[in-house]
Amino acid sequence: MGLTLLVALAACSNPERVSQAKNNATAPATIAPKASAPETTDKNDKTDNSDTTTTAQKQDKKSGSPRAVVAPLPEGLITASRTIVLPEPEGLQVGVLVPLAGRSAALGNALLDAIGLAVADHGGKVDEPLRFLVFDSGETPDTARQAAQNAVEAGVGLVLGPLFAAQAEAAGEILSPHGISLLTFSNDLRVARQGIFILGRTPQSQIAAIVAQAQTQGLYRFAIFSANDDLGFVAVESLRAFANDNQLDLVAEGFHDASDPIASESVRYFLDRARRYDVLLLTTGGRGLAGIANSFAFHDAEFDSVRLATFAGGAEISLRAEPALHGSWFAVPPEPLMTRFASRFENLLGYAPPAIAGTAYDAAAVAVLLYRDHQQKQKAKNTDTKNTDTENTDTKNTETENSDTEKSNETQDKTQGETPSQKKHTSPWGVAALTRPQGFSGVAGLFRLRRDGGNERALAVYQATATGNQLLAPPPERFGDRAN
Repeated sequence: MGLTLLVALAACSNPERVSQAKNNATAPATIAPKASAPETTDKNDKTDNSDTTTTAQKQDKKSGSPRAVVAPLPEGLITASRTIVLPEPEGLQVGVLVPLAGRSAALGNALLDAIGLAVADHGGKVDEPLRFLVFDSGETPDTARQAAQNAVEAGVGLVLGPLFAAQAEAAGEILSPHGISLLTFSNDLRVARQGIFILGRTPQSQIAAIVAQAQTQGLYRFAIFSANDDLGFVAVESLRAFANDNQLDLVAEGFHDASDPIASESVRYFLDRARRYDVLLLTTGGRGLAGIANSFAFHDAEFDSVRLATFAGGAEISLRAEPALHGSWFAVPPEPLMTRFASRFENLLGYAPPAIAGTAYDAAAVAVLLYRDHQQKQKAKNTDTKNTDTENTDTKNTETENSDTEKSNETQDKTQGETPSQKKHTSPWGVAALTRPQGFSGVAGLFRLRRDGGNERALAVYQATATGNQLLAPPPERFGDRAN
């Protein structure tokens, strides 16, 4: 059988709670009204039941479980726009926490489309269906916490999302006691820990690529100038760690007020006290980077003898339009890969993907790939067992059956009282599988998850010039075999 994919959209298992959470708003367009959706009959329903009894049973059943409202499109593509009601899901399941209403609803649906693309690309032949159940995470920690609780009750073995760091932390509080890992779309390392994995691009990966490029040119003395915000503090801590591990000399650290677009006085203070360095890393993002770089130029920073590195890629600002940034390095996913994904997404779905769509794609790819590997191993194991049983004598078969019965009884005794999630979490998505050393191949290239909840991405290093970005170093083709 091919990989069967069902997506369920559910704000909450309790319809009254849904109404309260949405302030009595109408259901989002992606959720089909029950009256307009074709009915399906549960395969266990008795054919001799009356129509009234059957309808009542199905309504009772739906009121306490997510409604599956998505059917496969050609080539297995799943989108949030399908509105076909399907039976209650069975088998292994992945929860997805995204906003389905409010200001972020459009973004939530784009993430679902990206997940559908990943499933279409990576789904393989397996014997047991994999289903994605989608829950409305809203926009607050409380709504994400409730969505996570609903996912636990639905029996998921892995959760993708939500969008925001505070929501990820709240959802993790619910999922962790059940042994369910969370692959969040955030890049905030403050919420990362074993069991809560962030998939967004982190400062560590960018610094690693820049450091590697500097070392190829014999550059070992680093300075860093950052905004006094979360990204800036994480970047400084990360560079300190790289300095300790890679025999670098971190000679100067400086901060500026994140609200100051020029930070002239902070730049002057930094230059007056900084020792000689080979590489200056500026971590301010967006348009603020141009103001900081021009302040360094105004104060006669010797960029002719110092290599400037930034966290900005071409998508944040036009580097070629800022002469002060010409010659600067930055580390990003290979541009052809990102362009290819954006183009394919738009051609299939009719609109340009948001930047975070690639992160959702990667999360779903991890879920499907590990599930597929798990099913293939289980199939091989079952085949070996069947062949061995065939060679046994009738007496040995009888003894085996008796032994299996005893073991089954013991297992049944142990599993009494377990929640659905506990029963299903003998799963493809354990920490060891999620953090496998070789990593995964995503839309932005090779990446892998760390046991501490962070991630590593294989990034290319570019140099900004007046005519465009010049590739200095392609991303590595593989990670080392060391534990991560």
